[in-house]
Amino acid sequence: MQDIQLSIIIPHYNSGDLLAHLLSSIPDNEEIQVIVVDDHSTQQLEEYEKCKKKYSSRNVEFYDNPAGKKSAGAARNTGLKYAKGEWLLFADADDYFLPEFCEKVRAYFKSENDIVYFSPTSIEVPTGKIGDRHIPLEKFVRNYKENP
Repeated sequence: MQDIQLSIIIPHYNSGDLLAHLLSSIPDNEEIQVIVVDDHSTQQLEEYEKCKKKYSSRNVEFYDNPAGKKSAGAARNTGLKYAKGEWLLFADADDYFLPEFCEKVRAYFKSENDIVYFSPTSIEVPTGKIGDRHIPLEKFVRNYKENP
């Protein structure tokens, strides 16, 4: 068995349909651990249960955020308790990864870097066109690369 290189931590709240799309974009790979932490969802519970049933046999683990700790940050902290990877990646349930994602991150698994930034892309769901939500973060990454 290979060591886990990457732990992807995903806080989830009322978005089982979007979570399914995200999980389908992550390869079933023994180098990748996926941790989903439900943050006290009250809607789309059937979709969430379908995700649990479909992906629990893969590299995906499902946990609940402890009572009284409702927030995406608290859910991420819960995920950190279970993370085994050398690297951490935080994603939100409404994100998804492009097909070359695994190849791009794998290039850094054995690097000496403490942190790696990737420029994001945003897609408008109804149209499939490139959006503009990612532009501020893209500028941040570009500025850091030019002046660390």
